[in-house]
Amino acid sequence: MSSAPHQTEPNANNAMGSLLQNILARSSVRSENTQTITGYPDLRPDILITAPSCSPVAIETEYMPAPNAEAEANVGRYSSHIKYTPNQQTQTECATV
Repeated sequence: MSSAPHQTEPNANNAMGSLLQNILARSSVRSENTQTITGYPDLRPDILITAPSCSPVAIETEYMPAPNAEAEANVGRYSSHIKYTPNQQTQTECATV
């Protein structure tokens, strides 16, 4: 009898990041990257999606039990450290990136 391999959160995040990169070909998708936010090594979203002139999207995942989920998903945690310049012309394009 064979059992399914044990998945860890980083393995799942990397698999999800690969799937998202295939779907969002014009975006940059980084998962489990310790150097995601330059100068802030403690701030590392599980998955970060960026595209030129579009607001970045940070994804936090947690396996149960998830005692830190609320703190890690705090919207203000990354917002002041990830820079982007919105451009009115490209905002429509961002919705389809």
